[in-house]
Amino acid sequence: MSVEVLKSFAKVNLGLQILAKRPDGFHELQTLMHEIDLHDTIHLEPAEEDQFEILGKEVDLGEDHLMARVMQALRLKGVLKGQWRVKVEKHIPPGGGLAGGSSNAMALLRHFGKDCSMVERDEIAAALGSDTNFFLKGFTARCLGRGEKVESVNHPKLHFNLILPSFGCSTPKVFSRVLPADHSGPLEEVQGLGVRNDLEGACCRAYPEMTALFERGRALGLKLHLSGSGSTLFTVHGNVAERDEVFPQLEGLGKVLKAASR
Repeated sequence: MSVEVLKSFAKVNLGLQILAKRPDGFHELQTLMHEIDLHDTIHLEPAEEDQFEILGKEVDLGEDHLMARVMQALRLKGVLKGQWRVKVEKHIPPGGGLAGGSSNAMALLRHFGKDCSMVERDEIAAALGSDTNFFLKGFTARCLGRGEKVESVNHPKLHFNLILPSFGCSTPKVFSRVLPADHSGPLEEVQGLGVRNDLEGACCRAYPEMTALFERGRALGLKLHLSGSGSTLFTVHGNVAERDEVFPQLEGLGKVLKAASR
């Protein structure tokens, strides 16, 4: 039986600004997303009915998860034929602000939706979440609105230490702690870009243990950045040597992975 293999890459938010609260209850955002080489591996094979599995983990995906919704949307458009067994070899941690679930779903959309127009794929992606459209272009992009407006930008190759705490963060819970003052923080230079993550304060209010991690980073003389709504923190560097020099100092903060621009 033929098995197809896809790679599904993670992202970090080099910056995230909250511009306003929208009438639909969501927040108007401007964020600079950057695809990194940390990835899940998706195995596809024909089956008698659709099946979804996270390899090595007892996870009930149910019928409403993003991968199933993508495949249902493609069937409604008449471009997806047959049934498929989808097995995900997971390396991107859930609840970490790295968008593994969105990336998995968009890998399926790119693969099975080749006969759709770009407009159709963007419409499907936008209906699923705030960081999904980014993965249809990938690499580095400035995203506006809820994240559905994507503008590719050039950026130098970057190197990262990813700090994965022992806890995940709920995106709705973090956004529920956003205050007006969070919108006016100073810009910080990250490899020549003036950026900030307006969710940092909200994340710390929602999860006091996140405050402790930032404080420990400052005590080490390190600038830690939050990806998305958390819980992943990262340091960003222009070269491998600088990244590797910092790596040993981070090991007490959580699981630490090395990554680079894709």
